[in-house]
This record gives sequence, C-alpha cells and structure tokens, in this order.
Amino acid sequence: MHKITKDFFELSYWIFNDQVFNMALSYELKHRIKGKDPRRLIFDKELQLFEAIGENYKKKAENDINIILNGAPYQDQLFL
Repeated sequence: MHKITKDFFELSYWIFNDQVFNMALSYELKHRIKGKDPRRLIFDKELQLFEAIGENYKKKAENDINIILNGAPYQDQLFL
C-alpha cells in the first residue's frame, strides 16, 4: 500500500506500527490462549508498546483497533 503524508506524527506512527505489530504477533504466538481470539493478546500488547512510545501513539492505536473491531468483533468461539 502506498501512503503519503506531510504529518510527522502520522509518518512515525506508520513506521512504529509495523514493528509494534511484529512484536505483538510474536508475543501472541508465545502466549496463545486457547478459546480466545488471538487479536485480544495482539491488540493488548500493541497498546502496551505504543504507550511506552507515547500517549498520542496509544490513542491512535486504540482508535485503529476500535475501527477493526467495529467491523470484525472478537470471535473467541472460533479458537476453541
């Protein structure tokens, strides 16, 4: 996907987001919980990592996660 912005915060968020996602995914794979949608751990870890970077990054991530969950809610029953 090709993205363009003049906003430094947005640009830095995009850069951090790739690394944070990979770290959160790695965490989830090591700590998987049977019967829980894996996104629960991924999103929780992403928020934790973004909070360490800065509160504005965490707020942006929360917004992005809420958009995802509004369109595709958690489905724990698929991961029994």
